[in-house]
Amino acid sequence: MENFEQFYDIIDNNMCKFILLNKYDIFSIKDKNSEMEINIKLTSKSICSKDIEGERKFNHLKIKKCADAVILRANQNNNLDLHIIELKKDIHDDKLTKFSDQYFGAYLRIISVLLNELKIENIYLYLIYDKLLKAENIDSTNKNKNITYNRDLFYQCKIYNSFHYLNISFFDLKILNIIKYNLQDNTDIVI
Repeated sequence: MENFEQFYDIIDNNMCKFILLNKYDIFSIKDKNSEMEINIKLTSKSICSKDIEGERKFNHLKIKKCADAVILRANQNNNLDLHIIELKKDIHDDKLTKFSDQYFGAYLRIISVLLNELKIENIYLYLIYDKLLKAENIDSTNKNKNITYNRDLFYQCKIYNSFHYLNISFFDLKILNIIKYNLQDNTDIVI
């Protein structure tokens, strides 16, 4: 994308802080809630923020849940790719339905900052976690059938999207694809 650095100059850094990083730079993310810290090696020049989450930010949005970090990157079509990153120390069955809330919250915050300056062409959702907790056996006759459904989706690198009814681009599907990194299997994260 031509003028990618100029695009960085017009981003509103008052709502949250963005940094411009070069190819092969390391983007460090630390999440206080999960006490996780990761380093992501970037494959191209990127605009990054690990400051989009917070109670007192983006007061105009009712959705307070938000992913931990975002990466904006130019693609070959002169548009943007948005990478939304969520860190979790461990994954519980009952939390599987909450991921779409966090991804959607991050998307709304980025759209608020960009103010439609450029078109987001692709969105990639990342879930980086340390432990996958053993799930209990679920009795198929009780209300926990949804847990089994969500668990099956998760193993297929998918999550249920609780905002599909809004018909907002990228989030208009009932099922979203995610990219999972289990830190016990793979500590090298390249985006």
